[in-house]
Amino acid sequence: MVDAGKKNLGKIVGNKAKFFPKNKIIDHGYITKWQRIPDLSKENWRLIAANSRNYQDSWREDFKKYPGLVKKIEKFFLNHTVAENTVENLTTTFLWKIKSKPLTFAFNLYLLRDSTDADLGPDFVDVSSLTAIVTKRAGKWEMTVVEVIFDSEEKTKISYEDGLKHYVLWDLYLNDKKDKSPKLIFKVSDPFGEHFEVFEEQNSGKYQKVIASSSSAILGAKN
Repeated sequence: MVDAGKKNLGKIVGNKAKFFPKNKIIDHGYITKWQRIPDLSKENWRLIAANSRNYQDSWREDFKKYPGLVKKIEKFFLNHTVAENTVENLTTTFLWKIKSKPLTFAFNLYLLRDSTDADLGPDFVDVSSLTAIVTKRAGKWEMTVVEVIFDSEEKTKISYEDGLKHYVLWDLYLNDKKDKSPKLIFKVSDPFGEHFEVFEEQNSGKYQKVIASSSSAILGAKN
């Protein structure tokens, strides 16, 4: 975020993790690329995971210090009948520590594979993703789901470099120095453009989206 330049206008979202870089535990990203498919009749492209350049450590290894959280995530997938093969191959793209009391993290697990339905053609890929905020209270982990995709056949667009909609944790911000619970700013990219979504802790302890705005919108917050 950068200063709006005028008093009382707050901050304009415009920079990734300018104020809270130390909160990053993992920030891998998930690297994809477009691959040309030889076809004499027309030019076809498909979106693939660039596995040789991705970090391939199991997400369970990334969360090994928090076995209770691993079980919470596994149970979440199990309750939604997600295949174990999918869960096993998910990759952590980001893991941020939001605060220590109570212990709170935000993370994304992601997997991109070839479509399992040959009839759909090369424009489709199989995607799984979980973006969530988790808090440990009284020895138990509570989860707020920001976005989830379960083994979904998603259509890609060659005109959109990233190919698919995705969430990135962009930064945190505080209303004032007495604020003990940072708000989370997610940058959302899709074929139609980019916007920001802000999640704030509620009295219940859960997080809720409180702002959705364009990349040029002004947020009334002061660091």
